[in-house]
Amino acid sequence: MSHALEHYLERAVHVHLPSFDAWFPSPFDWSRLCADVPDMARRLGHPPPEEGEQVLEDMARTVFQGSHLFALAVLGAAAQGSSDPDLLLDHLASPCSEEEEDAFGDLVGCCLRVVEDHVFAEAPEAPETSDRVERASDLVRAVWPAVTHILAADDSRIFERAGDSADVLWGVARVGAVLAAFRWMAAEACAEGWPELELDG
Repeated sequence: MSHALEHYLERAVHVHLPSFDAWFPSPFDWSRLCADVPDMARRLGHPPPEEGEQVLEDMARTVFQGSHLFALAVLGAAAQGSSDPDLLLDHLASPCSEEEEDAFGDLVGCCLRVVEDHVFAEAPEAPETSDRVERASDLVRAVWPAVTHILAADDSRIFERAGDSADVLWGVARVGAVLAAFRWMAAEACAEGWPELELDG
């Protein structure tokens, strides 16, 4: 990871993480997802980590926030032309306009599960998809290696501490990244002058 990108991500955490609740789009209840993580782990037969179920929920909140914010930041850093990544991230990590929130909510309602399956499911054949699903999937694939690297390298060793429940936390991280793709697409569709983001392949 370049020093410039590392500095950019450090700024993202410092500036935008404390106000995450205030700017995350309301059509998706991310806190409820994280609150459900102990039950998800239990249904999979995973014992709670030694630190307890409340700590597992707190881990899920940290993972979701990190995945979503880092995915937004990596997308901003990849934008074409003379766009300032800091300004792009400032927009993405601010409360949505009504138009952007409607676009985000529509993507959540119709595409969330399909994009998750399209990108992450180990299926022999990809499901039939729309242009929006393909676009979101491409965005997630573009950011996911960097997001996983950053999350796994965190000094708090969340995934190690979570034990058998680590796979549930990775599922939460995947949702965070998919929703970041939707947030980018909402800005792409609604924000005047939004930069192009051309992806390899």
